[in-house]
Amino acid sequence: MQQDYKEAISWYRKAAEQGHKLAQYNLGSYYENGKGVAQNYEQAVKYYRLAAAKNVTNAQIKLGLAYGQGKGVEQSFLQAYKWIFIAAQTGNSIAKEALEMTAEYMTQEQIAEAIKLAKEEKIEKEEGNNPTIQ
Repeated sequence: MQQDYKEAISWYRKAAEQGHKLAQYNLGSYYENGKGVAQNYEQAVKYYRLAAAKNVTNAQIKLGLAYGQGKGVEQSFLQAYKWIFIAAQTGNSIAKEALEMTAEYMTQEQIAEAIKLAKEEKIEKEEGNNPTIQ
C-alpha cells in the first residue's frame, strides 16, 4: 500500500508543479497526515496555501486550522480567522463552525482586522473542485 501512495504522490507533485489546485490540496493532505511521505506540516502548509489561493475551500479551512494550531506556521489567530472567513463565504458549515471557535480567542478588533485582510486577499474566483476534508 505504501508504494501506491508513493506513486500517487509522484503524480500529484507533477500536477501541483503545473498549478493543478486539487493536486496541491492532495499533496498538502498527504504531508499533513504522513501518507506516503514523512509527516511534514511545513510542506502541508505550503501546498494548502497554493490551493487556498486558487479558491479550494477545504484548503482554506486546513490553512486556517494550521495557523490556529501553529502547525507548520507560527500560530496566528488573525491568519486563522482570515483563511477560515474566506472559506466560510462559500457557506461551508465546517468553516462556519471553525470560525466561531477561532473567534473565541480573539478580540472584536482582531476579528475586524482579520476580515479586512480576508477581503484584501487575492483569491481566484473559479469555484468548484472542492474535495472533502480528510
